[in-house]
Amino acid sequence: MATGGYGALPIGLWGVLFVYLALTQTRWLISRYRETISSLIIVLGGVTVLGIFEAPLGSATGATMGGRFGEILAREPYDWHRYDLVLWQQALAWVRAGALFAIGAAFQFPAAFGMGLKVIWIGALMAMSASVSLFMMAGGVAFTIASKRHRDKSGVWVEGAERDDGSSSATSLPVEALDDITDPKREEPAPEIRGDVFDSSTEFVVDIGNTIIVEDEEQFDVDDQLESDEGWKSVIQDDASVVSHPSIAAQDDLPEFVAVGDHIGDDVPDVDVYEGADEFFEAEIDAFVPEEQDGVAHNGISEATEEALETITSGAAIEAAMNAFPWSLPSGENLSKPPKGGVATTEIKATSDLIEETLDDHGIAVTVDQVRVGPTVTMYGLKPGWKGGGTNSKAQRQRVRVDTILNREKDIALALSSPNIRFESVVPGSSVVGIEVPNARPTPVNLRTVMDTPEWAEFAEDAALPVPLGMGSGGDPVMADFAKMPHTLVAGATGSGKSVCMNTIVTGLLMTRTPLDLRMVMIDPKRVELTPYQGIPHLYAPVIVEPERAVKALKALVKEMMDRFSTLEASGVKNITSYNEKSAFKMPYLLILVDELADLMLTSSSEVEQLLVRLAQLGRATGVHLVVATQRPSVDVVTGLIKANFPSRISFAVGSQVDSRTILDATGADRLLGKGDMLYKPIDLSQPVRVQGAFLGEEEIETIVEFWKHVGAPPLPQLDVDEAGDDEDFSMPGFSEDSGDALFMQASTMAKSQKTLSTSLLQRRLRIGYPRAARLMDELEDAGIVGPGEPGKPRQVIGNLS
Repeated sequence: MATGGYGALPIGLWGVLFVYLALTQTRWLISRYRETISSLIIVLGGVTVLGIFEAPLGSATGATMGGRFGEILAREPYDWHRYDLVLWQQALAWVRAGALFAIGAAFQFPAAFGMGLKVIWIGALMAMSASVSLFMMAGGVAFTIASKRHRDKSGVWVEGAERDDGSSSATSLPVEALDDITDPKREEPAPEIRGDVFDSSTEFVVDIGNTIIVEDEEQFDVDDQLESDEGWKSVIQDDASVVSHPSIAAQDDLPEFVAVGDHIGDDVPDVDVYEGADEFFEAEIDAFVPEEQDGVAHNGISEATEEALETITSGAAIEAAMNAFPWSLPSGENLSKPPKGGVATTEIKATSDLIEETLDDHGIAVTVDQVRVGPTVTMYGLKPGWKGGGTNSKAQRQRVRVDTILNREKDIALALSSPNIRFESVVPGSSVVGIEVPNARPTPVNLRTVMDTPEWAEFAEDAALPVPLGMGSGGDPVMADFAKMPHTLVAGATGSGKSVCMNTIVTGLLMTRTPLDLRMVMIDPKRVELTPYQGIPHLYAPVIVEPERAVKALKALVKEMMDRFSTLEASGVKNITSYNEKSAFKMPYLLILVDELADLMLTSSSEVEQLLVRLAQLGRATGVHLVVATQRPSVDVVTGLIKANFPSRISFAVGSQVDSRTILDATGADRLLGKGDMLYKPIDLSQPVRVQGAFLGEEEIETIVEFWKHVGAPPLPQLDVDEAGDDEDFSMPGFSEDSGDALFMQASTMAKSQKTLSTSLLQRRLRIGYPRAARLMDELEDAGIVGPGEPGKPRQVIGNLS
């Protein structure tokens, strides 16, 4: 007990917990080595604090509360006795304890610790600069006041002296006059002194009415004069203590001298010594400060102009603070290390032989020419052989048709015991037919798997909004620049990895871009997927969870987009890239994320559709980009207009081929494996590519979010969601206000070029389902554009197309 003292308790608890985790959670403990070291150092800091305090006499803990171990940490090689404290030694002990706590925190949060030191250093420099400035200003003010009323060689300058006739003047009081007052032995009468205020440098007398108050006892000590000069007499009245000299008292027009000090007695009345000084300084201030008029400030500027200047100054100050702030990015060490894994060579060889044998059994000659191993699936490239084994002459030989290979998809799936194989008719960059076969043991992919590659480092430097999506079926990293997408539609069934993909997009951007480069608006009707990001400085508005408020936010974003167009027009540039190259203050990109579109469409489908289409059609030039996700990619949620304006698609596993066609305009998403397995179709690719999406754990998200929450960012501009009124019109030209359907005007325009119109034609041309097409036909009939319908026949277009 004497060795450890009370410090043995935290050390013992830490040791027991460490041994328990080492035996039961070894891998977790190794992965959390930072937390382990940090906690140990903090425990040692606590023991050091205990070692500073003396233990009670006779205590079993020894000399200190922390025992001998705490004494070593806190005091060695210096020590002090409980009755002989040395201040600097005790201060040194506290510094040791604080250093241990700081080192422990630095191990856990190295980036935040470095930022904290930087902020402290900047704050100290600013405080020093402010102190020096205030000191210089105070000296300048004091010098100015002293120089206005100074004492020259001939006397004291008395300002505003009042003469007997009531007039005032500025006179020079000779030094001899002061001698007459301070030296009572002078025989000649003292000269008459008039005035309100003497020079502050003399600190001698102040005239109040007809009484001069003595302020400096060293220059005029009443007690000394009373003891040394019998000519002085003390006249103690009921309301004051008056000390006068015979020669002075003989003159009627001289003021009486009242000594002010504690030695006079407790009956001295309260006298405002500085009354005359107050009047003087008020006059001085009035001479320099003009009177305030109605609506006009002291500087002559109108209040409206002053408010406008304050607004402009505050906006410029915010931008300047944003640019001057030392932004830093989270370290990749905050993410989990990429897991190890792969596919055995024997498995690849066995699968290749099985594919060749299966097709050969059906008379199709192929050879496995390429093998590209991915984390979830492996692509086998099949090179078509010759019909008949190539025994015919060169002129008569024929290659095996690609369609012949594709038609054997089910046979190959049966042979491989895998129903989820996927064919790719032509592999880009090669002359082979691709078959994607699921691996027996998939390799997990996390965010750091992609971000540790050299391809990502080069891509993140050049792209405006770089996002690490995952690893391709060939094992190569797949990245996306969301500024070039420019708008993305994400779909997938529950549990397929859609929400993880949204988190990957957000976190990938948080790892590479500061609020100077990117601001985000998150709409999360489900209330659980994007709300963990609440409080990060990248947010242009708090995370929106109510559908009604989401509509207001979309309206405010449309207004923000139009304001950006005005800014670009005033600057004479075409897009945000050119603006940022010329402007001193960057215009940040604006990313709008909607986690569940179906919930918004249920609330106000027509209005939400119009706003999303408006943002998608015009947002690219101003740096406004959208990422919209839904787990129900049906035609009433993902309408034709939305699909037309969201050219980039990401599809996870869906339940049917219909949903796959809705999101991708092709099948394939219905055969995905789930758990992040996706088909990615950017705007510049005609066919989707298969990607294993990067997984991101909740702890990693929390670490990155906490980093940004504690970065100490300056105040940033925020989106005013309530600014856009309900009466403003944000609809696109061509929408029918009477019918309330966004497709009504398109259908009526189509009727102009047709003699007859059918529901099936509306379905094909507008890419909508039968219920929507039937409703459109009824609305066209009500508007007098088409005639009544007959079973099995198209309707006649009768006119009234206005």
